[in-house]
Amino acid sequence: MKSLFLLFVLLDIVSFVYGGLAIDLPGKQVLTVDQFKCLFNQGYTIFIGQIYSPNGAFNEIGIQNMRNAREAGLWVDAYASPCKNANNNCTNGLISGSDQAKAVIQRMNEEMLAFLFLDIERYNWPADQTGNRAFILDFTNTVKSASANGNFNSGIGIYTTYNDWSQIVGSSWNGVSDMDLYWVNWNGKQDLTTGFTPFGGWSAPCFHQYAGNVATNNCTGGVPVNYVYFGSCVCRDKICFNKLAKKRAMSFARRERKFDRRI
Repeated sequence: MKSLFLLFVLLDIVSFVYGGLAIDLPGKQVLTVDQFKCLFNQGYTIFIGQIYSPNGAFNEIGIQNMRNAREAGLWVDAYASPCKNANNNCTNGLISGSDQAKAVIQRMNEEMLAFLFLDIERYNWPADQTGNRAFILDFTNTVKSASANGNFNSGIGIYTTYNDWSQIVGSSWNGVSDMDLYWVNWNGKQDLTTGFTPFGGWSAPCFHQYAGNVATNNCTGGVPVNYVYFGSCVCRDKICFNKLAKKRAMSFARRERKFDRRI
């Protein structure tokens, strides 16, 4: 019986590390703990919420959703949409990539959040691709330094589309290609390959947002949801999502073994 149980745990670990489903929310509505539990029961094990908005303020609704998702049993990660515009108009007065990254790290530590994605979407980014590249490196290098110094307990990836990346920094720029790629392409395919054209130095993504703004899930009461597939991928950074996923899977296995001994 114990061998059979361990086999099921091993299968859970393999599934978690090499493929699974996640969600994020594009809107400004809060989902309840019960709604997140419903999504969890449908197989969505990770919630990726917006912690920082492009106007230069924390997204308190996104943060509340992350709290509710954690209480419901999902693993919780975050993405930051930085404030980067030609006029440097940011609500909190933080202009540089480094200053914004430090603020995000502090809040993530307070909220006990794990992996961070830097959201590179059009919003109000300037036309200056060289300046945009420098901002991205400033932000990501600050996170990496915090991880190396023990001030942040995880890593950082990039959240973008082919078109957004091409417009903001140029499709061939590969300055952050060592990091995990969260690729957005609403093609309805739960995989990491269909329709993917290499860009930015990435040969494949680690996450694929395959459907977005879907308001038909019976768990969410009409609230739009983005649907994501994640899987094993190549990442050359020191701290990649796969490493975190393995830790989570082993934590799950230890929890299940403890439960098994109580039976």
